Amino acid sequence: MNINFSSTSQIGARVSNQDTTGALLGDHHACFMVCDGVAGNAGGELAARIARDTLLAQLDGDRPFQPQNTATLVENTELAIRAAQRNNLNYSQMSTTLAALFIDRDALQAWWVHAGDSRVYHFRRGLIHAVTRDHSLAQQLQDAGYENTGINSNLLYNALGADVSHP
Repeated sequence: MNINFSSTSQIGARVSNQDTTGALLGDHHACFMVCDGVAGNAGGELAARIARDTLLAQLDGDRPFQPQNTATLVENTELAIRAAQRNNLNYSQMSTTLAALFIDRDALQAWWVHAGDSRVYHFRRGLIHAVTRDHSLAQQLQDAGYENTGINSNLLYNALGADVSHP
């Protein structure tokens, strides 16, 4: 399986960009991710870097990683952000979104995980298909058939490091 990748990020209308990307490309496995620090609280950029670095540090592209281990990878990543929150009270509210794609290059299988409104898409034969749904109030309203015009699309109910509960 031949894999080529690149990443880019645009600041848009914001003052700062809290996006970070990460990749591990091994002979047998690969992982690609984007983390976007949640704005509104100090430390979003730091939370994104911690998430990226912690998740990638748990992986070895030459040793198998399996879908059933994904929850543990994310839990350990969450714990690293929580530890950083406790170590610096200025960042006690920092959080980040996550979208990560894992590929078993030998079995030709892929799986993903996400939190927040960073997304995973599937491109095939010129078509694009979203495989994740935003963890946001606006998305919940839309999914329930309600009008979501005027709703802040950045109100998340899931992000790494955030004190949130699933509705």
